[in-house]
Amino acid sequence: MWSKASPPTGSTCGLVSSQERSAAAGITGVARTLGAAVSPLLAGALFARREWINVPFFIAGALKIVYDVSLYWAFVTLRPPEETATSDRMRSRRTR
Repeated sequence: MWSKASPPTGSTCGLVSSQERSAAAGITGVARTLGAAVSPLLAGALFARREWINVPFFIAGALKIVYDVSLYWAFVTLRPPEETATSDRMRSRRTR
């Protein structure tokens, strides 16, 4: 299932403009599908050798950490359009 630290496509699409939503959904979908398609091949090759049997777990953990940190840094300063519009309205009301 989805990791609690990684936003699903719906959350990611909520953070980009409506013109960029299909591209954001496509990129996140391709990344997940590619990983699901390639990982059994790589894990099978690594499991075939007894001394490398733990390597897939370390690779998966390292990739997960890189993925979560990269998502955090990509979206840490980005605000959803709804929050931006609300904060702009609040600022304009204060200046009156």
